[in-house]
Amino acid sequence: MAYDIQPVELMIQGARRGDSRGAYEPVTVETDRGGIEMRLYGVPEARAAAVFVGGEGGGWDSPGRNRLFPDLCTDLQALGIAGLRVRYRNPNDLSDCALDLLTGLHFLAGDGVEIAALIGHSYGGAVVAQAAANSDGVRSVVLISTQSHGIEAIAQVRSCCSTLVIHGTADEVLPPECSTYAYDLAPEPKRLSLYEGAHHGLDEGGVRLRREVCDWIAGELGVKSQPYG
Repeated sequence: MAYDIQPVELMIQGARRGDSRGAYEPVTVETDRGGIEMRLYGVPEARAAAVFVGGEGGGWDSPGRNRLFPDLCTDLQALGIAGLRVRYRNPNDLSDCALDLLTGLHFLAGDGVEIAALIGHSYGGAVVAQAAANSDGVRSVVLISTQSHGIEAIAQVRSCCSTLVIHGTADEVLPPECSTYAYDLAPEPKRLSLYEGAHHGLDEGGVRLRREVCDWIAGELGVKSQPYG
């Protein structure tokens, strides 16, 4: 049985698309509980997408010197995988944040996307786990410096869903044991990747981190990655 998310639903009232801002298009999905802001890195006729969420502070934060998520979106876009970044309406409400992410998946489905990978940093790891446990289309989750509270939902993802868990051994906010706990709960296939000496934001991960996550997502969504050059 899927991990319960409360409240159980949002009423989606439509979506507004803004003018392109370089690689992405701003989108606001209107609901009866407020608008959900997103950034769409679109690909024509894409059937696969990667969806990114950050920590409990909300906004557009990202690990990797605040560049990992936007850089991955453009990397994946070049491979034919759409990207979507989702901004929480209520950052301190885990259930609401998971619903925001599920709403992002619903929006992508309207554009023809059939399968997705979900990527979350810190608090966002628990958001991703809860959303994945309640979606049939998720093929992989990536948990980066995840918290342990709420991560139990990772045990209930579909059998077709893989898990990549990444954590720095010098994390000053959440100990790496949070990620080993998540890894132990996750069903196969899965991988645990510890970055020696890296802190919570994994700024030390550099190109290695970007490459590992990009390759993982592309492989799990059935797309061959390309070397940097």
